[in-house]
Amino acid sequence: MTPAFQVFAGGIDVTGGINDRLVELTVVDHDGTKADEVTIVLDDRDFALSVPRKGETLVVLLGYVETGLVSMGQFKVNRVQRRFVKASGAVMEVTGKSADLKKEMKSQRSGQFVDKKIEEIVKEVAGRHGLGATVSPKLGKLKRSPEYQTEESDLHLLTRMAKDHDAIFKVNGGKVLFLGRDEITLPAVVLTRGDFDECTVETDDRAASKKARAHYHDRGAVKRKEGTEERGEGGEFTLRHPFATKELAEACAKAKKRQLERAAKSLTGKGPGNTALMGGTPLVTIIGAELYDGQWTIKTATHRFRKDQGYSTQIQCETSEKGEGK
Repeated sequence: MTPAFQVFAGGIDVTGGINDRLVELTVVDHDGTKADEVTIVLDDRDFALSVPRKGETLVVLLGYVETGLVSMGQFKVNRVQRRFVKASGAVMEVTGKSADLKKEMKSQRSGQFVDKKIEEIVKEVAGRHGLGATVSPKLGKLKRSPEYQTEESDLHLLTRMAKDHDAIFKVNGGKVLFLGRDEITLPAVVLTRGDFDECTVETDDRAASKKARAHYHDRGAVKRKEGTEERGEGGEFTLRHPFATKELAEACAKAKKRQLERAAKSLTGKGPGNTALMGGTPLVTIIGAELYDGQWTIKTATHRFRKDQGYSTQIQCETSEKGEGK
């Protein structure tokens, strides 16, 4: 098949203008805890390229002439670099971050949330930026009180909370999404040996822990107590910061146990470009050998298009097989 790309800048199709100058186009799609990003490297041989405006919206599509192109997302230009080396020539490198991520969300602020549930905190933060919110019914009921935000951006606050609860946090389609990993229902992509040019699977006992421990303050007994989640083999992992309630400590201990179990088995692979491989997508590998065969979740998918090498996709995955926490 014939690899192809298309780029819109500020609503205008600029593909024709950059087609013969494209050196490399890379889209990195994450599973939700980081902003997706695009990098476009262009041949700047005669310094005739126009410099895109900071904040300009880019829409990038990838795929094949025979099967059609797929949108890889909208991005806002946040960095432009021009450079030349006498021996190899000049290039312009344009990078952009997910357009759904508002600049104001990165500004530091201080405050506190008192007697608030996760759903209320997420909706309040989203509302500050004119965004809607979709919050996990299960996680949304948990109370985090008091929750302090000290010289911390709203982006970092929600990312931190999502990590505490092993949740997916992402800004997409004008909404803040804060969901449990088991609440994201995407169809699994099945890959066989022929779909890979290279593949590595690794198990790492250093990531395995039998017990995850979190502490909380029992105000009635004026004592520090612990909530734990224990399963499998290995040592113990203790969360550094104490939590306000037993319910919250136990929920975060369970979340950490799931994170540790997933990290104990990982897969990285590279193959022909495949737009179905995106961050957060469930993956099933059928290769016919122990360790290789399994169920995974894609943490990061890197889509790379080069005029001289074609279109390829590289994935980093973690196991999603049961044995993880409930």
